[in-house]
Amino acid sequence: MEVKGLQCDDANRDHLSTELSSARETMPPLKGVIQCAMQLIDCTFTNMSLPQYNCTV
Repeated sequence: MEVKGLQCDDANRDHLSTELSSARETMPPLKGVIQCAMQLIDCTFTNMSLPQYNCTV
């Protein structure tokens, strides 16, 4: 098994296309994708406002 982490803005179609093209040329076919984006608000739940909570969930 070979794993490679790609860093790109998946909302940017050109950037994503470039990264996927590179992966197609240098790696075996994709068997799966893990998306790991997150929104971090550095405070405890008890100190979070409702909009902050909704943003992170």
